[in-house]
Amino acid sequence: MNKRQKKIEEKEPSNSHMHVYVNDASAVIEKAEKAEKAGGTAVMPIMEDESGKMGGFVDPFNNLWWIKSLNE
Repeated sequence: MNKRQKKIEEKEPSNSHMHVYVNDASAVIEKAEKAEKAGGTAVMPIMEDESGKMGGFVDPFNNLWWIKSLNE
């Protein structure tokens, strides 16, 4: 292992929040809920309001994903 690889391995993982707009938020969140076996966690089931549908999940690397589809 070289010095660069060692630095990368020693570094703490970072987390972030992503807002992703898709055509079908329900389908994306449904797949994310199935991914819980891989360490993901649903944090908000699909909710619908006047602007569209939205849901959220945390992936195994502690990144928070907000998925939204807009009504046209």
